[in-house]
Amino acid sequence: MTETQREALPKPPDFWDTILKPAAKSNTKEIGLAELHDFGNHTFKLIDNDDFRALVSSIRDKGVKEPLIVRPHPTVAGEYEIIAGHRRRLAAKEAGLAHVPCIVEPLSDADAIILMAESNIQRPGWLPSEKANTYKAHLDATTELFNIRAGRPAGNSPTGSANLRADDLAAERFGVSGDQLRMYIKLSELLPELLDLVDERRIPVKAGYQLAFISNDAQQPILIVMQRSPKLKINEASAKLIREVYEASGNLTKEDVEDVLSLRQTHEEGTEAKQKKVRFALPDVFDGRLKIHKDDPELLERIEAVIWKYLGEVERSRT
Repeated sequence: MTETQREALPKPPDFWDTILKPAAKSNTKEIGLAELHDFGNHTFKLIDNDDFRALVSSIRDKGVKEPLIVRPHPTVAGEYEIIAGHRRRLAAKEAGLAHVPCIVEPLSDADAIILMAESNIQRPGWLPSEKANTYKAHLDATTELFNIRAGRPAGNSPTGSANLRADDLAAERFGVSGDQLRMYIKLSELLPELLDLVDERRIPVKAGYQLAFISNDAQQPILIVMQRSPKLKINEASAKLIREVYEASGNLTKEDVEDVLSLRQTHEEGTEAKQKKVRFALPDVFDGRLKIHKDDPELLERIEAVIWKYLGEVERSRT
């Protein structure tokens, strides 16, 4: 993005400076924990880890120093929705507090989503699912709030340069490239259970990106195979092949996924599926560019997967 385009980005609403500046406490009030509800569009996981335990300990000793940001609940009179501060509310509850300080602002849905996302920018260690869902929510809200087009001119490649638009604004806010932003947003199209496997690193982000091009219905066989084999992982090369199988037929079966991942169930009932390796060597007749890359692990994995797929088709044709 050029400096001129950056300067042309819409500025956040006026309430940003008021809410996010620590000195702005004129509208802070103590609110009972029972009156606080989770934001319906919250995109972050509440994980009980060492950082959370440290937060509980700090709040038990010193109280909640940074007020939560809330808005009047849209459907429950006299109660509130938390926009920023879900971890603080949960930690305060565990620390035995009954009330927490809150800044109350009458925010629209779009304003609330943007504030929820941007108030977490400095928090380290975002999970892939948090990036996927937060970037998507922020993009949608920014598009609605500022009326910026979110699309790309026809004919542009997904990794090409983009014109000024809502995802430029979102990428600028989060400090990532436009391509990174769009890759994570695509991840939001995965089944939630598959997105959890991306968080668990059983599916790398780039592999998840490939699988996200498959319809949710066709993702079900992938999930079934992964759930039956708790130690199984899918790399980017395998994910590309699974996507190619789906795009070639418009359908995907459990057998397709197992063939690509080189899975063969053992005969013992209830045992875990194991990945087998095909031993093969590329003959010298493969010259030129292929010969140069003969020892490329990704190339060999793709060839192995194709062999297993072919053997699976042969086996099924005999039954």
